Amino acid sequence: MYLLRCCTPVNSGPWRTLMANRVYPSYWMYKDTRNEWRWTYEARNGEPIAVSSEGYKSRRDCERSIEIMKASTNSPVWMPAELLNAA
Repeated sequence: MYLLRCCTPVNSGPWRTLMANRVYPSYWMYKDTRNEWRWTYEARNGEPIAVSSEGYKSRRDCERSIEIMKASTNSPVWMPAELLNAA
């Protein structure tokens, strides 16, 4: 388990815990240069493996997109037919 010191309290929504140590894998929420909310999902080694495809005007919308991702564990995986036998 990798831990990162975090000094930012998260006090609303499903994120009501005060974060002292960041645990991986986890989502990282932040504001981009356009002042929009985004998230990055980082693997156990701390490397990003998924990012939000868009910025969100509200924090609540960003949190909702994370909840949607968390709920998608049983989603099917699709690929072009010509890649079915690819290595």
